[in-house]
Amino acid sequence: MKMSTCLAVGTLLSGVSLQAAALELGTFNDTTFSVGGYIKGQGVINDPDDADSSFDATARQTRINFGSKKTIEGHNVSAFIEGDFYGGNAGSTTYDWRLRHAYVKVDNLTFGQTWSGQFLGKMGNDIIDFANADRGTLAKANVRPTLVHYQLGGARFSFQDPYYDDADMPDMAVGYRYTGDTGNVAGILLSVREMENDDVTAGVGFAGKLMLGQDDLRFNAHYGEGLAAYTGVGKDVELDDAVDQFGYNLAYRHLWSSELRSSLQYTHVEVDDVEETEYDSYHVNLIYNYLPNLEFGIEWRKYEFTPDARTNGQQLEVMAKYSF
Repeated sequence: MKMSTCLAVGTLLSGVSLQAAALELGTFNDTTFSVGGYIKGQGVINDPDDADSSFDATARQTRINFGSKKTIEGHNVSAFIEGDFYGGNAGSTTYDWRLRHAYVKVDNLTFGQTWSGQFLGKMGNDIIDFANADRGTLAKANVRPTLVHYQLGGARFSFQDPYYDDADMPDMAVGYRYTGDTGNVAGILLSVREMENDDVTAGVGFAGKLMLGQDDLRFNAHYGEGLAAYTGVGKDVELDDAVDQFGYNLAYRHLWSSELRSSLQYTHVEVDDVEETEYDSYHVNLIYNYLPNLEFGIEWRKYEFTPDARTNGQQLEVMAKYSF
């Protein structure tokens, strides 16, 4: 890697513009308004061990959200809207606002655009990678326009905009999550959707977290048909037949101190298609909380597709992120 690339990384970390804002803006006509989000600057070295390595820097992951909450005739009503700057064409130097969330919640009922029910069934991991950390799990296609999302205790029911445009029914997810007193978590999810060959298919997902003192081990697994739309690996229909897949994801999170933490993550997916597609990814990071809400991090990751190796490669990312 060239010395100019190393200097660019240092410049990114030392020159990020940070600006904080109050979380709660105030109350007007019995409605409380708030603002939140984060500013993130990142630099990514693509294929750092290759003579043709390249360096890219951006702050487009930066996001901002606005919220409101009010009690109306005994019902808790809240609204939330959030966006980032991942709109526009890939590779462009001008970034457009992209809507991530826009929903209203009345007690336990949510309608609008927010997390898919499949995403809510996944146990999230402490990974810096924004684009591909969730690839190979049911959380890859994470934001979908939700027609109805209802939560009753640990149970969740989601009816959402179908991934297949000509589907005659919404994509659906039904899940249940149990959280123990010590922080251990176990969850199960059923995903149902109509696919391009008009088959209605189903798959299951499992998620959990095992506390190991201050550390934890997190896992996700899935099996079934119609899941490629959510994992971002393989295909759902081949030769007019439904294609099933199996995958799992393991992550270990270690706290070195109150300010320093790191995570290891491994993901593996096997697709029952003609090519016998497989996907593996590896992530290792170190994150330092320099000040409250201000953290610096570095992460190495590697992606491997078999037999199609066009998107294989390694990345090294450094980032600075301020949350407000």
